[in-house]
Amino acid sequence: MNSGAIVVLVIGILMNVAAFFLPFRWLIRLFVIAVIASAYIPVAVTLFGLNLRISQMLIPIMLARIAGSGVLKKRSPFGNKLFIAGTLFWLALLGWTVVQAGQSGNLSQPIGHVVLMGLNLIHALIAYLLVVSEQELRKAAMVLLASIAVFNGALLLANTDIVRNHLDTSFLMQDEGAVVLQSGEMSSSNISRFVVGVATGNISAAALVLVMSLLWTGRESRGLLYAVAVMCIIGIVVGFSRQALVGLAAGTTLMMIYLMKARNLKRVMGFLALAGVLVVAFFATAQFSVTESYWEAFAGRAMLLADRSSYDGGTVNDRLRMWSGMADDIRANPLVGSGQDAYLAYFPYAGGAGSHNYPLEVLHAAGVLGFLPFLYLHASAMWVSWRMALNRRIERAARLRMLGLLLAFCVLFLSSLTNLIAWNPAYWLIFGIVAGSARLLKQRLLLRPIWRPRLVPATMPPTYENRLRHVIRESV
Repeated sequence: MNSGAIVVLVIGILMNVAAFFLPFRWLIRLFVIAVIASAYIPVAVTLFGLNLRISQMLIPIMLARIAGSGVLKKRSPFGNKLFIAGTLFWLALLGWTVVQAGQSGNLSQPIGHVVLMGLNLIHALIAYLLVVSEQELRKAAMVLLASIAVFNGALLLANTDIVRNHLDTSFLMQDEGAVVLQSGEMSSSNISRFVVGVATGNISAAALVLVMSLLWTGRESRGLLYAVAVMCIIGIVVGFSRQALVGLAAGTTLMMIYLMKARNLKRVMGFLALAGVLVVAFFATAQFSVTESYWEAFAGRAMLLADRSSYDGGTVNDRLRMWSGMADDIRANPLVGSGQDAYLAYFPYAGGAGSHNYPLEVLHAAGVLGFLPFLYLHASAMWVSWRMALNRRIERAARLRMLGLLLAFCVLFLSSLTNLIAWNPAYWLIFGIVAGSARLLKQRLLLRPIWRPRLVPATMPPTYENRLRHVIRESV
């Protein structure tokens, strides 16, 4: 066991001890921090034949604490449908993998990846239940942003000469060829990139969209949100992923649509001004010596988005060929799944990490019977969240928090169409928070009376009056 694995094991043990002794209301904070740490630290510990990261070590104690809290008794049709959809999706993935991989005699790696996806789904379940039990959106959103900002700062420090001279950070880095923009000209270069670089960029883009939404609530510290926004921009630059830019553009476009739908021209103009400030902040990061090489690589990747020739070769061309082969299999027999990792027949160099298009990978691996529950799982949560964000009977601050969380997940979902973010536990953490928040607001909307308190007759029974006052006092 190397030094990195030992550090992860110690952190995992300490977090399990903390999860056992901390009050239940603190578990959402601890779990969010653990998942973001797992997303940023590319080290796993082998226990019981499984390669486990920090958050995965917390699953047993978290489930035990949740079971003991009684939150499982508070069921809802919305939550039950999501649970059934997730279960059917995973069972279809497992079944077709056993059938197809069993015929080839190579079961260990595909089954390992199916188990990993099952653990990711449990991450979503835990996040969902913790949000529902806490009855609060704000706590999960702010801890999520703070964790991402801290780890972005840690990655930035890990790239400084002071840290490199005293600590071994090689396990965080890998050499990678990149197209860089220097003095207005494109050239190829070798960059020492963070192993989690692409995930860092996509997660930071999602967090930046959430920050922009929370700035309009009037309930959060603007200074803190601006500081988090700067760290998110640094994360996007350090990750230098094209998909992070595409996701960020899509998230801001959806926010503009929301503001225009709400007919709030003042906020639209304010949002455009904020977008201009963020663009300036992007260019300002180029002035730091620590981020200089990353900025050049980031600018190079951004320029490639508009370069048609970049789509005719390299990784883009390889992925298109792989996706074309997978699509042919699906058209030939859509009901039959090919099993997990079957895409390797078209792109063996992927090494089993993923097909870089997870929805297509699910349809190819689990067939239509597995893809439909997967599609329902995502579409249902996003649709209910969007309806709650638009419902004017809900407090404005709560609607904006719901909108920010929803758009953050939309950024990650769009990223899953071209990279491996769906295999990252942070993807499923944010999905669980979104689904739990949607259920929370939907539940409160059903309890909240349509009429106003002043219209309640004085002769109404005390029991109902007390309940009504309690409902009215509730705040998200």
